[in-house]
Amino acid sequence: MMIDVGRLNVARCPPSGGRRFTDSCTATGGTDDEAHADDPLPGTATMTAAVVTTSESLPRDLPSLTSLRAGAALAVFVFHLGLFGVVSIPGATMGYTGVSFFFVLSGFVLTWSLQPGTSTRQFYRRRFARVYPSHLVVLVIVLAVQLAIAAPSLTPTVFLANLLLVQGWFADPAVVFGMNGPAWSLSCEAVFYLCFPLLVRGLTPLRPALRWAIPATWLTVVAVLASQSVWLGGFTFHFPLARMGEFVLGVVAALAIRDGWRPRWRLWVVIVVTVVVAAVLALLNLNQGVTDGVMAVPFGIAVVAAVMGDVRRRTRALGHRAFVYAGKISFAFYLVHELVIRVVVWADLRGAAVAVLALGVAMVLAIGLHHLVERPAQRRLSSPPARRSSSSARRTSPRRRGLPVEDRAR
Repeated sequence: MMIDVGRLNVARCPPSGGRRFTDSCTATGGTDDEAHADDPLPGTATMTAAVVTTSESLPRDLPSLTSLRAGAALAVFVFHLGLFGVVSIPGATMGYTGVSFFFVLSGFVLTWSLQPGTSTRQFYRRRFARVYPSHLVVLVIVLAVQLAIAAPSLTPTVFLANLLLVQGWFADPAVVFGMNGPAWSLSCEAVFYLCFPLLVRGLTPLRPALRWAIPATWLTVVAVLASQSVWLGGFTFHFPLARMGEFVLGVVAALAIRDGWRPRWRLWVVIVVTVVVAAVLALLNLNQGVTDGVMAVPFGIAVVAAVMGDVRRRTRALGHRAFVYAGKISFAFYLVHELVIRVVVWADLRGAAVAVLALGVAMVLAIGLHHLVERPAQRRLSSPPARRSSSSARRTSPRRRGLPVEDRAR
C-alpha cells in the first residue's frame, strides 16, 4: 500500500514474519549493477533499512564522508604522537575523539547503503571481509614484533582477546590496549555489526522524535556514569555497550534523511563549531567517557552536513580525488599507525621531523595494506563462492568492480 504524504511516498511493509527482519521495500538512492549479488540467500533472514522513497534522488556514494574519515584518522594519529612522547602538538589531546566520529559514521553509512533484500548472513559476511583480514594481518605483525622484543604485556589472554576482538569487554587496560591498541574500537564495531539488523528493524517504524530520543538518552546516561569516577570514565571509553549510542546516532540520522529530512547546515560552519566545542572540552579536562558522549553530537551534525553537501553537490573540495583516496585508505592507516609510532619510540627517536617520517611510513604501509589485503579480501569474502563465480562473469566498471555498495560509500 502506497501512501502519498506531500513529497514522500511511504511504502508500508506488511508485518515481519518467520525469520525476516522486514519484507521487501524500496530503498532510496537508486540501484547498482551489483545489486543482484545482494539477493537473499535461501533460508536466511533479510533486512531493509529504508521504507521511504523521495522525489529527490539520493546519491549512493558519499565522497565528503569518505574524505572526513581521513581527517578523523589523522586526528587519532596526532593524539598518539603526543601520547607516546614523539612530539607535542597543540590541541592533540582531543584527537582520540576521532574514534567517536568513526562510530557515528559507521552507523550512518551502513544504514544509508543497505540494499533491499540483503540477507543477514550476507551482511555479516561483508562486515567480516571489511574488517577482520586487515586486523589479522596487522595483529600477526604486532605479535612478531612483541615476541622479538619479549614484550612483558604479551600474555595468552591478551593475544586471544585481541584475536577474537573481545578486548573491549575487559576492564584491564593491558588487555584492551596490549597489542595493536587502536583495534579496541574493532571490538566495539563487532558488537555494532551484530546488533545492526535488530536496530534497523526496531528503529525504522518509530516516530522521528522517539528515534532521536534513544541515542540522546543513551549518550546522556553513559556520560553521567563516566563522570562518576576516573575508572568509569576509562572503562566506558572502550566498553562496547557504552559506545553503542554513537553508532545508533548515526543510524537514526541516516533514517531521518532517507525519510525526507533536509537540514541546511553549512559544513564549514559545523566544522568550526566542532573545533570550538572540542577546545572548550579540552579546557574543562573532562574524562574520556564524558568527552566522547558530548562530541558525538557535533560529529553527528557534521556527518549530516557533509551528506547534505553531497546530496546538493556543494562540497567540491572534500570531493577532490586526493582527499577521497586518503579516506579510502584511512582504515588501513588507522590499523598501522600506532605500530609505526611504537617502533619510533622503541628506537628512541623524537621530534617534528620524526613525526613527519612516521606519518609517511604509516601512509605507505596503509596503501599496501589497503590494496594487498583489504580490497582483495572484500572481493573474495564478501559473497559466497557460488555468488562470486556468477558475479565475476558480470561486467562491471573497473573502478567499482567487486566491492560491496556500503564499502564504496565509506
